Amino acid sequence: MNRRIVDELLVEHGKGKFILSHRIDGTDFEVMVTLLQPSGNTFVQDYCARERVGAGVDALGAAAARSFKAVHAAIEADLLAKPPGMSLVEFVADPAMRRLFFRPFD
Repeated sequence: MNRRIVDELLVEHGKGKFILSHRIDGTDFEVMVTLLQPSGNTFVQDYCARERVGAGVDALGAAAARSFKAVHAAIEADLLAKPPGMSLVEFVADPAMRRLFFRPFD
């Protein structure tokens, strides 16, 4: 995770867990970061991205970088959108704030 994102999470509430999953599916590289409640057993939100792996020596690395960058951007957007003093877990768990994300592993 991006150090700044982790620092912002800890400053606001210090609770919650992220699980990072990634895989190569055919010609796609997929990343999914799942935000869990502090207990670690309750799903809150998925942040997902899928990028096509092109041809060439550096294609996989480039696809992975684009995928992780997209996931970081989605998490950062939620961090910037949440009200001060509210945790990211509370913000994305609110049904009025929740967005639907494509979950590539389903």
